[in-house]
Amino acid sequence: MKYLPLILILLFPKIINAQSKPETEKWILEKYNEYRTEEKYDDDIMGIKEGYLSDTMAYLDVRVKIDAIKSFAFTLKNYDNPYIEFRINFDPGKLEYKADDSTFKISKNKNDVYLTFRLKKEFFDDGMKEKMEQAFLHLINLHGGNAVIN
Repeated sequence: MKYLPLILILLFPKIINAQSKPETEKWILEKYNEYRTEEKYDDDIMGIKEGYLSDTMAYLDVRVKIDAIKSFAFTLKNYDNPYIEFRINFDPGKLEYKADDSTFKISKNKNDVYLTFRLKKEFFDDGMKEKMEQAFLHLINLHGGNAVIN
């Protein structure tokens, strides 16, 4: 019995080394801010607070519960100015809008409900895709959700 803690540590090292919710949230936001595009048409600002992922724009605040996220993907968009699209998909009816001090939810009959954020192409060049995928999956799991990478 005295070796039980040692056996558990050896069998489950990932549990001990995993980041907490606050650490994971902080890391994701730091990397988002580091690689966020600063184009004039890109006024989205990602936030994570009280179990919600938010997208704050100049005229509208949008948020979704983190456990409602079902899938996400990072895709290189090859236009005149290449960028990475970070697309987050979730269950219809889970998105909340706030505009002019009114909060409302999107209709439940929408089939394709998502948020997108733009990241600099260097996000891929610096090898951040896999790290962010793992961190984002970890965050969703910490909030009781289950998502897949598209």
